[in-house]
Amino acid sequence: MKKIGRNDICPCGSNLKYKFCCLDSKNRIAGESSIMAALQQMQAGEFLQAEAICRQLLEKEPNNADALHLSGLIRQKLKEYEQAIELMNGSITVAPDQPVYYVNLGNLYKELNRFDEAVSCYRKALELDPRNMEALNNFGITLKDMGKLEEAATAYRKAIAMDSAYAVAHYNLGDVLKRLNRTDEAMASYRKAFAIDPHLASTMLVAGLDCLNAGMRDEAMACFQELAAIKPDFYEAHVNVGVAWYDKGRFDEAIDSYRRAITLNPGHAIAHRNLGTALYSQGRFDEAITSYRQAIALQPDYVEALDNLGSVLLGKGRFAEAISTYERALSFNPDYIISCSNLLMTCQYDYSMTNEEVYLKSLAMGRRFEEKGALERPFPGQGREQGRNVRVGLVSGDLRNHPVGLFLESALRHMDRNAFSFFAYANQTQYDELSERIRPIFSDWVCVKGMPDGELASRIRADGIDILVDLSGHTADNRLPLFALRPATVQVTWIGYANTTGMTSIDYILADPVTVPVEEERFYTEKVWRLPETYLCFTPPETEIAVSELPALENGHITFASFSNAAKLNDTVLACWARVLRAVPESLLFLKFRAFAHRLDRDDIIARFCAFGIEADRLRFEGYSERADYLATYRRIDIVLDPFPFPGATTTCEAAWMGVPTLTLGSARGIVGHNGELIMKTVGLDEWVANEIDDYVEKARAFASDTASLATLRSGLRQRLLDSPLCDGERFARHLGDAFMGMLGGAAEPT
Repeated sequence: MKKIGRNDICPCGSNLKYKFCCLDSKNRIAGESSIMAALQQMQAGEFLQAEAICRQLLEKEPNNADALHLSGLIRQKLKEYEQAIELMNGSITVAPDQPVYYVNLGNLYKELNRFDEAVSCYRKALELDPRNMEALNNFGITLKDMGKLEEAATAYRKAIAMDSAYAVAHYNLGDVLKRLNRTDEAMASYRKAFAIDPHLASTMLVAGLDCLNAGMRDEAMACFQELAAIKPDFYEAHVNVGVAWYDKGRFDEAIDSYRRAITLNPGHAIAHRNLGTALYSQGRFDEAITSYRQAIALQPDYVEALDNLGSVLLGKGRFAEAISTYERALSFNPDYIISCSNLLMTCQYDYSMTNEEVYLKSLAMGRRFEEKGALERPFPGQGREQGRNVRVGLVSGDLRNHPVGLFLESALRHMDRNAFSFFAYANQTQYDELSERIRPIFSDWVCVKGMPDGELASRIRADGIDILVDLSGHTADNRLPLFALRPATVQVTWIGYANTTGMTSIDYILADPVTVPVEEERFYTEKVWRLPETYLCFTPPETEIAVSELPALENGHITFASFSNAAKLNDTVLACWARVLRAVPESLLFLKFRAFAHRLDRDDIIARFCAFGIEADRLRFEGYSERADYLATYRRIDIVLDPFPFPGATTTCEAAWMGVPTLTLGSARGIVGHNGELIMKTVGLDEWVANEIDDYVEKARAFASDTASLATLRSGLRQRLLDSPLCDGERFARHLGDAFMGMLGGAAEPT
């Protein structure tokens, strides 16, 4: 809990921020006007100017106690602690009867955790002035910090006995009683404090936010919940209870808290925006849109809410609206790079955009990232010391159970430990079992969430990183501006985004012959380094789930499916799939994604299919499942239909592992557009790659009509996947290691 102090009142009438006052009016000494001038400079943060005034005064009057003491306070603010102690003790030698001198020296000792000396100072102040409230309060704080809770409570009670309206003492007494598990008494003290000084409620709120920012989630929750219990009408408390619940992944509780805050204050834009975020996290897209629009109506330039609204519109497949919303956010704040990245992500999904258009937008957004990084001093590259292994730094917000983690784990496990050492710069707060599995692979694992780019660049240079790898691109939690500082000799992007970053400070993008044909190299600012077989290395699930018989043999009809993000289901894709359903009578389409657990989002897809002549009875929906249950769902599927221009990668590999082939359309939308083609060709199923939409529909009809061949393919597809380069971690690691060494040596790309 945040500690609260109380300003002393100078006999001259000033309420002084730094608890310093001149000698009382009966003992004022010459130079008082200079002292007050220095004090004003210090309060304004102009410490050197304040010190200069004190120094001039001390040259004339070496024993001016106020000048000595104020000089000590200035040294304290400058963190020159030993000089501060010497100066303050000097003032006490000259004027040993001034309680405030002892209080301030005690505060300094307390700041340095020299508690015994602090206690001695406060006791001396109280001997001189038994009613010194500041001394009693800070005496109590120090005793609490020493773990002497009962003695601290006694000090606070003495202060309250002298002044029952001393709100700070009531508040701090509540803090001690709470630590003593005397909850009812603690709440009573807090209520008295807030009744006397309502602003103290904001102090408890700040204390909770400090805990939240420090990752102390439980402590933050306790602050917010106590505040909400004491002041049920304090809507900001309920907002932050919601923040704490959201941070713990408890979305239902977060939603309840945000709605309670909105009931208390319907005009609170932040509460509406936070409610939208919690709803979006549950896949309740339509409800989220309503909340974000309410936040924006209240605050039209609310950039974060506009950005969030764009993300939900993307999730609904409303690409033009999403792009327009991101552009509106950037019109208010051109440096809001989250919207820059989200705008580019939206372009990946939009079938109407050409490669040229996406590339030009990438260049424009990439320049903004470069400019943001250029605000700090670039770090020149450094050469590698002879004889040591290559140090590779991975920068990612997804070192967990996420497509990045799933495509990274097997490759890392097989890298030559003598030749390479890996360092993780994890820009994330979520960790899971995959995080724990891969953590031992790294020589060091640093949580960099919230760390400024300049500080992180210095850390990377200190670690001697030779190759810095971006694993996020323009996806969430990226650190692209960091790369503009060039903290490593070689900088590479891989896996997370699968398209150009638009940044010239990233040297290479890892690809392969399928995902970046020679004729498409012009759409990359990075040099394309092709691994010889595949740029992806899939880590098969550890869950033991047997491949089932072909469901169509028992059901009497074909079940098509897509488990892709709903954002990928653009109108061109739905029109194509409607043609597939008409070409294969009695077939069904099974759509599984978290949004489809909610009626409004299902109804939206149903209405769009109805516009293409497909009735609701041909569609099946399912929401989110844990991974084992999710994989088992493929036992109900005959054929996966890949969306375009943004096909699956993780879902395509998982489907193959469960024996289900994916019909995909070759697309020229960067690396990502070729992912389905890469995977199906790498497992030897070139015929499952369509050249254009008519071919896609005809292949779907033909494959669905030959259930015997489908059944045979299903029984052997898992082994095909496991035997392919996609799952050969050892071979992939050799290729990746060769690429890294070639980049460092400036070697040509292997042919």
